[in-house]
Amino acid sequence: MTDMKQADKVPSHMDGDAGTITGYSSEGMEQAGSVLNPFGKLLKIITAPSEAAASIARKPDVLLPIGLLLVTPILPILTNFQAYKDTLVTTLAMNPALQGQSAEELQSVANISALTGLAVAPVTVIIAWLIGALVLFGIVKMFKGECQYKQILSLSGYTTVFGLLGGMLTALVSRFSGAAYAQTNLTSLATLLPNLQIGFLSGVAGSIEVFGIWALVATWIGLSVIAGLDRKKSAIIVGSLFVLQLLFVGVVTQLGAAASALGG
Repeated sequence: MTDMKQADKVPSHMDGDAGTITGYSSEGMEQAGSVLNPFGKLLKIITAPSEAAASIARKPDVLLPIGLLLVTPILPILTNFQAYKDTLVTTLAMNPALQGQSAEELQSVANISALTGLAVAPVTVIIAWLIGALVLFGIVKMFKGECQYKQILSLSGYTTVFGLLGGMLTALVSRFSGAAYAQTNLTSLATLLPNLQIGFLSGVAGSIEVFGIWALVATWIGLSVIAGLDRKKSAIIVGSLFVLQLLFVGVVTQLGAAASALGG
């Protein structure tokens, strides 16, 4: 609740060249007076997003966020790598084009696919981050927000930590319970709907997830502080993008299910 109240103390103007924020109340200025180091921002984006956002507004950085983006898609896989490869083998065995292949041949293809995925995933995530931050920056500008692209880039990068936390929790539970590799986070709505057929609804349910919602809240508060937007405008921006993401994932999942059915 403290962070939500602090989100009202947003800057009415940002002097990006000087690295200063004006327009805060006396309490807000005291909060914005010190700049956290990157690891301090990482901790505060989890525990006190408004404090992290104030530091990001004054001194946006991208090195630690890039590190987060590089490890987020691969650490959960490496944590339970054998189960991940076993899942690939099972998936490949269902591919009509690979029917008749021996177990050893399928395992070899799975190994190549796993290593290729580990190499490609970080690059894909970085590109998505750059484009996603640019889109968010453009929308913020449409709402008359005052910010720089690097500030939005930094904020988006730091909120990646929530995806890492969710992915690692799922990977660790899967590894130590001996369960099959989980392709959706255990903290998602899809976990509560185990009999849901793969398709639009399963894609949407898999995207509604505790750590993802936590990241949305941090982004909502961060935009209010960094761009000088009121909470209502920030909520409209974040909420609209989330709905579009749900629709996109749902459609892609449905198309993938349809393609699999045709191939079978």
